[in-house]
Amino acid sequence: MVTKSSGDSPFIIRSQMPEIYRTASHLKKNSPEEALGSIRSAYRILEDHPDTSWRIKFLKLESDIHFKLGDNLKSLELARQGLQKNQLLDDELTVSDLMYNIGRAGFRIGRLDLGLEMLIRATDIYRRLDCEGQLASTHILIGKSYRRLSEIPRATHHFYRALSIYEEMDDLAGVSSALNNIGIIDIMLNNTREARDAFQRVLSNRQQLEDRKGVAEALNNLGLVHLHCSRHSEAMECYRESLSIKREIHDRKGMANTLNNMGNVFNDMGEFDHAMSSYEEALEIKEKIGDRAGMARTLSNMGDLLFKLHRLDDAVRHLTESLQISRELSDTELMTINYGILYAIEKSREDFREALAYLKLKSQLMESVMDRDVERIVAEKKIVYAADRIEKDNEILRLKNEELSCSNRKLQDALRQISELSGLMPICPKCRRIRNDSGFWEEVEQYFIEHSAARFTHGLCPECIEVYYEGLRKLQRDADGMSGDG
Repeated sequence: MVTKSSGDSPFIIRSQMPEIYRTASHLKKNSPEEALGSIRSAYRILEDHPDTSWRIKFLKLESDIHFKLGDNLKSLELARQGLQKNQLLDDELTVSDLMYNIGRAGFRIGRLDLGLEMLIRATDIYRRLDCEGQLASTHILIGKSYRRLSEIPRATHHFYRALSIYEEMDDLAGVSSALNNIGIIDIMLNNTREARDAFQRVLSNRQQLEDRKGVAEALNNLGLVHLHCSRHSEAMECYRESLSIKREIHDRKGMANTLNNMGNVFNDMGEFDHAMSSYEEALEIKEKIGDRAGMARTLSNMGDLLFKLHRLDDAVRHLTESLQISRELSDTELMTINYGILYAIEKSREDFREALAYLKLKSQLMESVMDRDVERIVAEKKIVYAADRIEKDNEILRLKNEELSCSNRKLQDALRQISELSGLMPICPKCRRIRNDSGFWEEVEQYFIEHSAARFTHGLCPECIEVYYEGLRKLQRDADGMSGDG
């Protein structure tokens, strides 16, 4: 427990703040609530002994912890407070770190406009300060933001920028992160061969790093590629290996997702009993961990499978439950799918009134989705336009800074040369040699070569030309007067 000490504030800050900060940072990963307790004790000390620098450090750390806990709004607000206070200190690295925190929280809550603005500005600072690791991770997050906005070329550009930086750093974990995102883009574009190659590289890197969770995720993604290509046996082999690892490391959410994927493969292969078994196990895990969105998807898959098995009442029951959850979560895409399956079920029963009711609900939902999609697309284009303007402004500023730095270097060189030739220079009035700083006498040309950027070439002034050529003419006349026979 931290106690208030008597004495001046600087002593208290120096003696207590570093230890509290180290303790909170150590607890952040495995005991975030205890870490928050340590931070609160630091704030109590800082109320009596204000120190802006330490206040900002703890705000940044608290923002990190709340992000880890999933409280994205709190994380964003804390980072904003830190950014506001940092105006007094003008610490660029802290500014960029806080901007990154705002950007990643903005991405999580769907505020892509705010997120992109902060992330793009952070990249400019990280680049200027040569913070390669932070720069690469920021490019990854910008790429994910653009991918969510369906700006695939821009997203790909940032993922490859990150990949290039991580490869130069020889950072296998970073390379894997960039390749994983590139592989997802390739799947979206139906570039299955490129996606497979990307995920295969990720798998190799994760194995080299002995990252079991990363290996399981890479295998899961390779399974998705094989499933996309209807290579069911290869997909199932990847999923089974991935599931085995996730069971070992107790990754319950990962287990549920892989089981759901295995159910989809069995479903495609017509092995309905195995498919239902996989879905049921996935649903049980998702219920235990409170994954409502995952539950809704699995229930919908089970309803569709039960329809194929002609167990219509069971199918309606699962689809109705999925529909209830998807309404709560405003998942219009899943609601549309469920209405479509329910329409097909009632039509197969020849209950056309009920079938028509579901068809109307599906049509109304699709119309509202289309209207919202138009609004969303317009809003997203505005976000992309604003982000593009920020990137261009940053690039113009970077080029101007480079031009200014070049001009400054030239000016400094010129000033240095002027400085070197300033002051009194002792020169011999007869031989015209100059005495240097060591006391030795040098030719004028040599002295200027050593003390300036000047270089000498030779020529004759008009007076010397006249003297020189008069001597040549005299020699010529004497030669003409001589006999050729000698």
